[in-house]
Amino acid sequence: MSETTINTAIYRLLRPVARVLLKYNVPFSAFAEIARRAYVDSASQDFKIKGKKQTDSRVAVLTGLNRKEVARLRGLPPIAKIIEQKQLNRAARVIRGWLTDLKYTTKQGEPLELLLSEGSPSFSDLIKDYSGDMPARAVLDELIRVGAVEKKSDGTIKLCTRAYVPQHDDIYKVELMGVAGADLLNTVSHNINTDLEEAFYQRFVSYDNLHVDDLPKIRHLSRQQAQALLEQINGWLSSYDSDVNEKRTTPSAQERIRAGVGVYYFEQAVEQHDVTKTQEPD
Repeated sequence: MSETTINTAIYRLLRPVARVLLKYNVPFSAFAEIARRAYVDSASQDFKIKGKKQTDSRVAVLTGLNRKEVARLRGLPPIAKIIEQKQLNRAARVIRGWLTDLKYTTKQGEPLELLLSEGSPSFSDLIKDYSGDMPARAVLDELIRVGAVEKKSDGTIKLCTRAYVPQHDDIYKVELMGVAGADLLNTVSHNINTDLEEAFYQRFVSYDNLHVDDLPKIRHLSRQQAQALLEQINGWLSSYDSDVNEKRTTPSAQERIRAGVGVYYFEQAVEQHDVTKTQEPD
């Protein structure tokens, strides 16, 4: 593969990353340090030779960094997990259960409005079913904070969103960028390095001659249909999860796998040099 092809692809990946870094005043030196760590971690974990220890010398050869620098980077403590996965999972599971469990939905499939502890089912019942031993009040406060639920004047709690996506939390959004972006790139990386039969599903659809006035309708339809698809997938995928389905045996640490399907919408201006003009035949 040509160097130009790789460089062009990497540049396209890094432009939106640079936009986020500059917005939050992250200097290039900090990005470069993270990039060096990513190089060393990947060389250490992803390019091992079976039966051989992955030495600093081999990592140095793979990365182009000197051995002293490799040793320094390998000696650093791991970068903390960006998202507290248990907290994210708990909130997401509560909303999923509220949307898909017949106990908490109307005959039309819409989420019921629930009282905190009165009645059956109650919000406390929902938390017990989908968030274990977490206090219902604590979960309610978090969901209200991120705009996922509303507590009405009559005391009922109404679900306002069909996914756990905090609307006013920049920290969470940046954290989610790291998780969702990594998931997409890991799928792309997997597909580059595997045969077609073992490739993960990876498709997109786009057109480059759309009118800006049509974007609100396109966004609305995309959001509506993508959400319906994700809820359908969630309905059957959750049945395989041991936390949700108590009938499933809990896998060992070596057997535990995280899997899912992600959907994203994109739009961007079409620059003149990106447009391929076609000539009408004479």
